[in-house]
This record gives sequence, structure tokens and C-alpha cells, in this order.
Amino acid sequence: MNTRELQQAYADKPPVTLEPSLTIGLVYNAAVKELVRRKRLVFLGMAVVFPLVLTIIWRVYGTKQISPTEFFANIGGLVYLKALVYLVSLFFGVPTIHDEVEGRTITYLFTRPLSRGAVYAGRLLAVQSISALVLTASLAVCFLLMVVGNSQAINLDFVEVYTNYFLVILLAVFCYTAIFAFMGTVFKRPLIWGILYIFAWESTVSVAPMRLQMWTLEWHLRNLIVSRQDVQASLTDFVRGLLSVEYSLPLWGSLFILLAVVTLFTFLGGLIFGRKEYVIN
Repeated sequence: MNTRELQQAYADKPPVTLEPSLTIGLVYNAAVKELVRRKRLVFLGMAVVFPLVLTIIWRVYGTKQISPTEFFANIGGLVYLKALVYLVSLFFGVPTIHDEVEGRTITYLFTRPLSRGAVYAGRLLAVQSISALVLTASLAVCFLLMVVGNSQAINLDFVEVYTNYFLVILLAVFCYTAIFAFMGTVFKRPLIWGILYIFAWESTVSVAPMRLQMWTLEWHLRNLIVSRQDVQASLTDFVRGLLSVEYSLPLWGSLFILLAVVTLFTFLGGLIFGRKEYVIN
């Protein structure tokens, strides 16, 4: 068989696309290695040091004024859920696909027999894993700083509050990164849209004096908090108490909505990424 016949034989048999599960695993491993080398991770690592500093200050000066359960509930609700979850999810979620396009490295993925949907899922899962690790590791260190050498701090209520916030923050990261990754796939300037979403929708509408607040993820995340001590002595929540009407929803209802958001935006992001045409100059 001559060269021309070989070329014709292979032309009739195009490269076989890898199985989606294998593609997700390969892309996930490559994306994790890429993310841990970025300067963005160092910056966010410095950001999550802030609650550790607050915990040390409490340990030195505030143990008699604020109980461990109250302090942890406040730091979990006001520092992590109201600030760090947004920050970490935004700066990790938006570049999921957007950085590949802007850096013109997306062609390396498109020239291989890989399912675009699986590529998207693998990169998103890597982003969610790193984001969750950064926040939950910081939360765990806060917990250790509070209990090491302070055995009186450990009780059933404290462990319940810690576990509750740990799981809620984990779920929040998966929700917001899925949304911001979707924005990075759809919009040309997703960072601006992400910031607008945080401040113009989540932070504002979640305290609106109407049922509209239930259309925000923040409301449903708060609904999953077993302990309400995170809203004590907070000016923000004092204003909320004056302006808003409290609506109720079963915990399973909020949990279902949050999981549906993760699934929906992951599916939409992968679908759009799979069908969108990218022009790389």
C-alpha cells in the first residue's frame, strides 16, 4: 500500500472522540495544575487570611465578650458568605473558559478529538474544586484557631454551627462558580457582568421588602443556616429587619433550588460552549 492509499484509508476514518468521562478527567487534571500556578491563587490566599486575623483577635481579646458559637456564626455569615464566597467564585469562575479564549489557547482543545461539553465540565469542576478548597481550608483553620488550647469552646452547638456553615459555603461556591463560568462563556466582559450581578442583584434584592428576595441565591443560602446568630448585631441585617418581610420556605426547597441552579448553569454553559463559534485572530 503506497502513501496515497494510506492517507486515503485514514481520511475515511476520522479520529475517534474520547469518552466524556475520560475527557473530563484529563481536562480536570490539566486545569488544576494550571490554576495552582497562577498568581490569582496567591492573591485570593491573602484574602482568606482576613478571617484568620479576626479569629486571632477574638482569641486574644474577645473570648469573654462573644461566645465561640456566636463569633463563628458571625464570621461565617458576614465574612465568608457575604464577601469571600463572591470574591473567590468570581475570580475563579469567570476565567473558566474566558481566559482560554482571550489567551488564544482554546485552539489546542478544539484541534483534539474532545467533546466540548466534557471539556467545559472538566474545567468547571477544577475551578469549583480549587475555590472550595481555598474557602473550606480557611474555615477549618479558623475552627482550629478557636479550639486549640481552648477545650471549653467545643460543644454540640459549636460543632453544629461549624458543620452547617462548612456545607453551606461549599454549596455556595459550586452555585456561584457555575453562574460566573456561564457568564465567561456568554459575555465579552464577564467580570463586569459578574460584579453587577453581585452588587445590583444578590446584595440588593436579597434584602428587598418583597417576595422578590426569594429569587436570589443569597436568600436560599441564608435559609439553610440552622443558627440565626449570624444576623445579630449587624447593621446590614438591622436594616433588613426594618425593610423586609420574612418569607419562609422549607430547607429542602432551598436545597433543591440551589442544586438546580448548579445543574442548569453547568448544562447551559457546556451547551453554549459546545455550539459557539470562536474566531481567534
